[in-house]
Amino acid sequence: MDQAQTRCKPRRRSDSHSLLVTPFQCVADPSNLSAGTTGRRIFAYIIGIDDYEAKEVPKLRACVKDGEKFEGFLRARFRDQHLQIQSLYNEKATHDAMLSLFTEASANPDIQKDDLVIFFYAGHGSRMPGPEGWEGQIETICPCDVDTTKDGKTIYGIPDFVVGTFMTNLANTHEANVVSPCFRIG
Repeated sequence: MDQAQTRCKPRRRSDSHSLLVTPFQCVADPSNLSAGTTGRRIFAYIIGIDDYEAKEVPKLRACVKDGEKFEGFLRARFRDQHLQIQSLYNEKATHDAMLSLFTEASANPDIQKDDLVIFFYAGHGSRMPGPEGWEGQIETICPCDVDTTKDGKTIYGIPDFVVGTFMTNLANTHEANVVSPCFRIG
C-alpha cells in the first residue's frame, strides 16, 4: 500500500447541513428527533475532534463546538427522559478510545428494545485503499492520533464498515433504534 494513500486526506462536503440518517428516514432537522421518543431511553455517543496529533493533518475549528452544541441540544430536548451521554473530544478521541467507545456501546446491557442510540462524529474523514481483493476505497473517520505511530505501527482511520458493523450489531442485539447524525466531516 502506498504510504501517501494511507494518510488522512481531508474530504470536503458540498453541504453543511445536519442530516440524521436511519434505514427508514432522512430528517434534515434534528429537532424532529423527539417525535416518537416518549418513554424511550436515549444513549448518545459523541465524538468531536479539532486538533490532530500529526502535523500533516490540518486542524479544524468547529467540530468540538458542534459536538458540544449537539450534546446541549440533547440535554435540553430530552431533559425529562433517561439520557446517557458519553463524549470524546480532541486528545481523548484516540483510535483506541473510539474503538472502546463503540465496543462498550454495543455491549451496554442498559440498552434495551426500542431505546434510541445516537452516534455523532465531527472531524476529518478520509479514504484509503481497501484490503487485497477489495474493490475501490474504504471511507474512514479519523481519530486524533491518525497518521501517528504506536508501538511501531501506523495508526489509520477507522473504516466505515467497522463503525457500521458496531451499529448493526447494536441494533440487532438490543433491538434498539440506532441513528448517526452526519455533521462536519472536513
